[in-house]
Amino acid sequence: MFHLGLGGASKIFAGVPLSSERVAMKKRNICSVIALSLVLAAGAAGTSTLLVGADRVEAAQRNSVSPKVGRPLQAAQKLAGESKFKEAIAKAKEADEIEKKSQYETYMINEILGSLYLQTRQYSNAAGALEKSLGTEQLSSEDATARVKLLSQIYYQVKNYRKTVQYGLQYLDSSANDTDTMVIVGQSYYLQKQYKNAGNMMRKVVN
Repeated sequence: MFHLGLGGASKIFAGVPLSSERVAMKKRNICSVIALSLVLAAGAAGTSTLLVGADRVEAAQRNSVSPKVGRPLQAAQKLAGESKFKEAIAKAKEADEIEKKSQYETYMINEILGSLYLQTRQYSNAAGALEKSLGTEQLSSEDATARVKLLSQIYYQVKNYRKTVQYGLQYLDSSANDTDTMVIVGQSYYLQKQYKNAGNMMRKVVN
């Protein structure tokens, strides 16, 4: 038997999968979106003077966060900014427990939870939250593809090799030449004793 080395894929996961700069940017973007969404949901003074198309109004209503969901999410963001991650996660979970949420609200909650879990190195929880976010179909096509790759990496980190293969193969459907993903998929096959699949995948890496 042979052991498949990670090679170039070893650089995929150096601690947190997203750089601290990218995480910080993501937090700022999410916070801005929440603030904007709350305005759209509650209505802003003077908006009756604005002439907007019906499609834009419909989109604004669809992609809005209600105050009952937005308040604990904003509190979570504030706590995270103070490095009170345990309390921030509790607040985000509070929002998640609210019934009759829209798909967009579910997306926002799980994006924030995923970010918080990544920052606290709770990778299994992060994967679950980011997977739920992906399932809401709120991500753009490009972001959804990147999310699929990230999920394969996180699941490899937590030794969930079945999920690594699932998301790795899904990513390779659109990015067939990504050797890093091929390697972790091949390694995951090997660690599940699926040696034929492992060999086939690794041959693609060297060819």
